[in-house]
Amino acid sequence: MIIREYKKSLMVVKNIESDIISEAYFILKCGADEQEEKISAEAERIIRECGGGKKKRRAAGAVLACFCAAAGVFALAALGAFLYAQFMM
Repeated sequence: MIIREYKKSLMVVKNIESDIISEAYFILKCGADEQEEKISAEAERIIRECGGGKKKRRAAGAVLACFCAAAGVFALAALGAFLYAQFMM
């Protein structure tokens, strides 16, 4: 039987603002745990590129909701003007 021991550092990222990713696990190379700022920046980049898009969807949903609300107000105003013209003349 062959047993090998490896010393690896693990970084866990939780509470990610994404509809796809809930947690991310990064296994760091030997000696990489000394470069904390660089590791955090690299992890953020990877998460952002692989599915951290929740805020963009909310913004698009808000724009769509505002457009639908404006279209509804316009339709009600047009209907009101039409009914006013029909019954007041």
